[in-house]
Amino acid sequence: MMSYKMEYLVVHCSDSNWGTRKDINNWHLARGWKGIGYNAVICNGYKTSKSQYDKKLDGLFEEGRSLDFNDYVDSDEKAAHVLNYNHKAIGICLIGRKLFTLKQYTVLYNFCKVFKAINPKIKIVGHYEMSTANGKTCPNFDVSKFRELIEEDMYIATLQGTMGIKLPVQLHGETV
Repeated sequence: MMSYKMEYLVVHCSDSNWGTRKDINNWHLARGWKGIGYNAVICNGYKTSKSQYDKKLDGLFEEGRSLDFNDYVDSDEKAAHVLNYNHKAIGICLIGRKLFTLKQYTVLYNFCKVFKAINPKIKIVGHYEMSTANGKTCPNFDVSKFRELIEEDMYIATLQGTMGIKLPVQLHGETV
């Protein structure tokens, strides 16, 4: 089994207002892929386009492609989310387009902190920051500011607090 040192944790968005790991898997299979392209998905509380908000699904962490939480990308963990980087990156996808919930940001923050503890040199980046992103804006928020919070070990609540970072956050369908 071939392994590569993990260099990147790439943050993505689903570009849909609803969904789960199962939905993304089906969307990727329909494109002819082998299955879900991400290692993890963080849900936003909306399972389908017509469903009501479900607080049990908001911030739910779902594993996509295999993930063993070490600092190497093994062949069974290799995902399909960033052209030319998949062998040395893991991908996490937030369900949403431009608005994400506080629970999603909190789970993402904790996920990133875990990988920073495993591999302090890992680079946490937005898909748009990768050289092969081809003009994509995914995940549609400023990951550099989010990265600062992680590197300075600041709690997620500072997103809209004293740091002055304005990220769109959605609670129960309302933007706050």
